[in-house]
Amino acid sequence: MRLMNRWVWGAVAAVGLAFLLSPAFAGGGPAVTFSLLDTDGVPGGEAGVTLALSGDDGSAVSAGVDIVYPDGDLSFTEPVSMSCVLDARIASTHQVAGRILSPGTVNVEISVLGAPNPLPPLGNGDLAVCSFGISADAMDGDMFPVEADNVFVGDDLGAEIGSSAQDGIVSVGGGPTPTSTPTSTPTVTPPLDCTNDSDCPTGLTCQNDVCLPKMCTNDDDCPPGSSCDLGGDAATSGTGPGTCVPRPCMDDAECNDPSSVCDDDGMCRPQFCTDDADCDAGEQCTDGVCEVILPECENDDQCPDGVCEGKTCVDCREDSDCTMGRVCSNDNKCVDTGVFGIGVGRASGLPGSTVSVEVTLSNASGQSADMARNYLVAGSGLTIADCTASDGITGTFEGIPGTTVAAEVGGGSDGVPVGVIYECSVSISEGLAAGTVAIACPMAEVNGASVECSDGGVDVIAEPTPTPVDTPTVMPTATLTPPDTPTATPRPIGGDDGCVVGPVSSNSSPAGTMLLLLLPAMLLWRRRRR
Repeated sequence: MRLMNRWVWGAVAAVGLAFLLSPAFAGGGPAVTFSLLDTDGVPGGEAGVTLALSGDDGSAVSAGVDIVYPDGDLSFTEPVSMSCVLDARIASTHQVAGRILSPGTVNVEISVLGAPNPLPPLGNGDLAVCSFGISADAMDGDMFPVEADNVFVGDDLGAEIGSSAQDGIVSVGGGPTPTSTPTSTPTVTPPLDCTNDSDCPTGLTCQNDVCLPKMCTNDDDCPPGSSCDLGGDAATSGTGPGTCVPRPCMDDAECNDPSSVCDDDGMCRPQFCTDDADCDAGEQCTDGVCEVILPECENDDQCPDGVCEGKTCVDCREDSDCTMGRVCSNDNKCVDTGVFGIGVGRASGLPGSTVSVEVTLSNASGQSADMARNYLVAGSGLTIADCTASDGITGTFEGIPGTTVAAEVGGGSDGVPVGVIYECSVSISEGLAAGTVAIACPMAEVNGASVECSDGGVDVIAEPTPTPVDTPTVMPTATLTPPDTPTATPRPIGGDDGCVVGPVSSNSSPAGTMLLLLLPAMLLWRRRRR
């Protein structure tokens, strides 16, 4: 019994010591607070939920949270890197990634971009703003909770810092005034312009002439020297999308790629060049990156892993040179017949008009797919107003109208054949300047596997300047005034105007008329004789 008591007291002491050493006790509570700040919006619009940190002493370098929201009342569009914008103060040192875990739950993670030494802290203040769509059926005065779950704040060693969470509220329309106000208005840092990857910082690639993180689902999707960071539970489930990040290294050998080197920051990156002199022996400069030169040959016997074509060892000249199930591509490489690709088309139109942009599925062997999905990100001045799947193909499209649209087609018994799989109506803003506006495709999947997706765009045509037309001068027409027409005064009916006029019959003779006129004179002459 006495031995039992010693074990019990020993366990109690151990628990007490752990509590005394915990950050919660040492600091009188959690060291930092991770908050979702209140915000508002209108039905059918968007609400920007601010992620903020307070109470940090400079130790926090990364953070993550599962945001739980009422699905149906609020919505979130992947990828997270497009729907969440980092605050300007950390936009150059950190990156944002994550994914939708389930309907009504999205994981958002903020981590250091690359591997600088020392790692930059997050600091107190706003971290990012994540946009949520508000249902068009929402009513003024509705209040939708956004809850911070599974909050993680880490230090430079990856250890968790004690933290507490503060939930937020999205108020609709004329709802109550938010109880908290963001400490600052987030400013979006414009991306760097570029012409190729060598113009971008380590970890970013040149996409549509700007430096952006590349989306991925596995390491094969990433450029040399990078690996796919899926983040959170996605790292173990093998799903994505994630973001390509530089691979840490101590020397070139750890980059595990002949065209990558270990830079001064301890990160693998492509060996950029301007000419062959910048590359190592056996390499040549191609599109700004050093690539291994394929061995020269005179015959097939000198190419143990392929055939000799144009004095260079290549994979194949024809399909029979490849293993079963693979075909020879135009660049003499054996490719899997199941290699798919997705491409976004181009269109042209005037400002204020609406154009149609097609999205196509390609495959070297022409085989159909079971399902295809991709994202479209329209450049400034464009709005994706509507998308429709091609005849015989089922499809769903989220984020319409908007600039970031998630598309998924297929799933039916007939699958998705190569060719145009869907098309979207794209509205061009009034007053948009002439030029080309990109429609990016940062991520695409076919049958659950990541595939290449080529970007498209809209060529905005300058509005024609109207040519003035000479208007003929019309001389006024003179108005003629008719002369006065004399007006006859009608004779009074039954009146006596002093004239004795006998009625004239159309049947009377001249002799009768004379007799009537002489009759008064004869009567007067007779009266005088008397």
